[in-house]
Amino acid sequence: MPVIGGRPVRPLAAVVPAAAGALAVTAIWVAMPLWWAYPHADMTPTGRLLVGVIYQPLVLWGPLLGAVTVSYYRRTKGSRTAHTNTPCPANAATASEPMATVVAPGHSA
Repeated sequence: MPVIGGRPVRPLAAVVPAAAGALAVTAIWVAMPLWWAYPHADMTPTGRLLVGVIYQPLVLWGPLLGAVTVSYYRRTKGSRTAHTNTPCPANAATASEPMATVVAPGHSA
């Protein structure tokens, strides 16, 4: 990004617009299932089915954006800056150990 490239972003600077967007998109598409349920004089049944199938995934856009926003907020809650790619201290001790090999029953390693 031109102005803030390389600098951490405060979580609320991302959460607030994403939450507003999730609410707006949900409000826009909430009537789509009702529109699809009623017959339209200017559309054939096949045309109505095609439009419904194409646009139905947009109904989920708002709720899914809201779910990802909540997940991001929970991950970054309590920190003033966005998550950095630093190794987890709990995994640092086991990182040098070899990975275990899982063998299915009846097979040999």
